[in-house]
Amino acid sequence: MDTITKKEIESHGFNSAQAQRIFRNAKKYMVREKKCDFYSGRKVQRVPAYAVEKLLGMELKNG
Repeated sequence: MDTITKKEIESHGFNSAQAQRIFRNAKKYMVREKKCDFYSGRKVQRVPAYAVEKLLGMELKNG
């Protein structure tokens, strides 16, 4: 499974605040929709890339 961090979201052209909001919403998506309570933890630093892509409505390109 491909995962993504907040810094990697920033590297796709989002500023720090936007990346943090996207990352936080991806964690919420994983807990609420996919029932993965693991992502409710504060120290989780990676989320599945598909969760971010679903929230943004677009595919993230590598690199």
